[in-house]
Amino acid sequence: DAWQVPNHALVNVQVRPRSAVLAVKLVLHSAAPQLAPQQLDEVQEDLLVPRLVARRAVVLRHVAEGVAGFVGAMAPTTTTAMIIVAAVALSWWARRRRRSIITPTQWTQFDRDGYVVLRPDQVFASPHDDLLSLQQRMDDIMLGTCAEPPPYERMMMQLDSCTGVYADAGEQTLGYKGKTLRYRKIQNLDLDDLVMGLFLRRPCFAEACERVYGKGTPISSFRTMFFNKPCAPSAASSGGTHLPWHQDRWRFLDIDPLLNAYLALDPASPESGCVRLLPRSHTLGILNPSHHSAFLTEGQIECYCGAKAEASGAIVDLVLQPGEVALIHNWVVHSSGTNRTARARRALSVSYMDARTKLNEAEFGRFTGGELKSSGYPEGGTHFPQIF
Repeated sequence: DAWQVPNHALVNVQVRPRSAVLAVKLVLHSAAPQLAPQQLDEVQEDLLVPRLVARRAVVLRHVAEGVAGFVGAMAPTTTTAMIIVAAVALSWWARRRRRSIITPTQWTQFDRDGYVVLRPDQVFASPHDDLLSLQQRMDDIMLGTCAEPPPYERMMMQLDSCTGVYADAGEQTLGYKGKTLRYRKIQNLDLDDLVMGLFLRRPCFAEACERVYGKGTPISSFRTMFFNKPCAPSAASSGGTHLPWHQDRWRFLDIDPLLNAYLALDPASPESGCVRLLPRSHTLGILNPSHHSAFLTEGQIECYCGAKAEASGAIVDLVLQPGEVALIHNWVVHSSGTNRTARARRALSVSYMDARTKLNEAEFGRFTGGELKSSGYPEGGTHFPQIF
């Protein structure tokens, strides 16, 4: 800390002063600083970013001024070479520092189609172990075998239907419904520390929220839940419940959530009742704003998702492997079928929303205890913890 590179030089390369000083020190104090060819390519590309082109000479001059007192005794050629190496290393370090988890190509797909799939290594620090922990945690919650039980009395737990018909699913009410792996939905999982730590607060989701909502926007979770399509009880039947075509939008919120993260805990395929999407439908706006949870009317289903859409290939099956996460715009029209396989299809889902969102209690009160017990907005749905 005996010397400082001028702050205005550091602003030009967009790095923090203290970290930049340490980076330059390491290069200057190295007996033989080396950069691999691919690193030099990255540096060259970084220096040619349009917003830096006009500043390159200024950056080099300021770095030179900042370290001149420490290299003045060296030969001029050596001094110049080491200053350039220091600047190049600093620029390369800055590039690595700001490299995104989600690629520009992935964001292009999200903007165009309304969804994109992230690899497990983009989401988890230890994909295999973290996924196993989440899978086991959900089974333990359903079976009541948690060493550290979650607050069941504050969690909505809905049993699956026995018929596969949506209207026949259990009530969406608070509390444990007994030891079984045939729960359809468990909500308010943001009350569970393990789910919060391994899933909700991953860096990729912080990055995604900043991209969708803007830097500095406080983010809360809405409807952090477990989805389950239990295995088929027999070869002649299906497990799980059919979910009708809808958009993830709720009349009770004054700001619409715009980003959903959907984690596959098991393989998701057409046979296991995977999510089905209508790409680019997020550009259509809210199709049925009169419904409390934006379920499409029969006419809208025929128009947008009917036989013509199926025949043209407009409908996409969201096939996922365990550990993959789909980022989905909330307005994308989607549905899911029943499970015809011998294993469950489980998933975790969360809508990230602007933390300044308010609940319209008058609207909410119209349905609480009635229609919402079986569809849409369940009991306990007023819990919005801040995540980022």
